[in-house]
Amino acid sequence: QSMLEIGDHLGVLSDVQASEVKRRFASALVGFLHTLTPGAVDAAAWDMVARLVDRAGLRHDGEYAYRAQEAVWDHLAFFQSNRRRPPKPLRDLAERLGLEIAAS
Repeated sequence: QSMLEIGDHLGVLSDVQASEVKRRFASALVGFLHTLTPGAVDAAAWDMVARLVDRAGLRHDGEYAYRAQEAVWDHLAFFQSNRRRPPKPLRDLAERLGLEIAAS
């Protein structure tokens, strides 16, 4: 949360600075995703993840996007293995990251 608040106050950045800030947000995103326990994530956490995705400017390719996709896939697999529908914020995140999930 603090990182997002600091990001709100950065002002105008050079291309190099903006790229570095995006990389740091992407790294924070992946790290945060790995701290979340599948099946026990609340809406506030998914909102923070969505905000980090926005700040990171992830494309569907690249190292950080791939690592985020893997982490999100772990969460989706939890719901699939328990025959439960993933929560909408998780489904929306998966779609934003370029993952396709079966409709149920």
